[in-house]
Amino acid sequence: MATRVLGLAVAVLTASSFAAAGELPAGSLYLEPLQWTDDTGAPVELSDFRGQPVALTMFYSECRSTCPITLAKLRAIDAAFALRKQDVQIVLVSYDSRRDLPRQLARFRRSERLPAGRWHLLSGSPSGVARLAGRIGLGSYVDLGEHVVHSFRVVLLDGDGVVRGALDARHSDVASLFKSSEAGAAP
Repeated sequence: MATRVLGLAVAVLTASSFAAAGELPAGSLYLEPLQWTDDTGAPVELSDFRGQPVALTMFYSECRSTCPITLAKLRAIDAAFALRKQDVQIVLVSYDSRRDLPRQLARFRRSERLPAGRWHLLSGSPSGVARLAGRIGLGSYVDLGEHVVHSFRVVLLDGDGVVRGALDARHSDVASLFKSSEAGAAP
């Protein structure tokens, strides 16, 4: 009987330890219950990237002003991680829920020659887009129908989905992402 009780206690403690290890910290974007669809039509949640660094931003496929600059910065981030022999997931979420459906996102991937595997193009509902944009400091965008007025910002998430660094118009040096993430400080 004592052995059975001890075995049960060990099982309960082990289960609670796994539950605690699975908890996300406050402020994690992975706590957001937002649903996305990628350029292949597959469902995606941001928490699917848990355990990996993520460079996350917003864009839309028809943008001809801010988004080309953002793509250049994302390529520089990808290259900087590669130089450090580290992987990073590059996640672009579209502002344009009406037009940036999987087929359009796939076309965009091909035209921009964005590699599959580490680069993820996502679309979602207008409310999900607004919620995420607000959480990562891009909530002041204006959707004019044919054009989305928006600013430039890329956030670096740690493995738990917490923002650890950011690039924007005032802070655009890719190396700064590594300084802030190494220090463990949020921007």
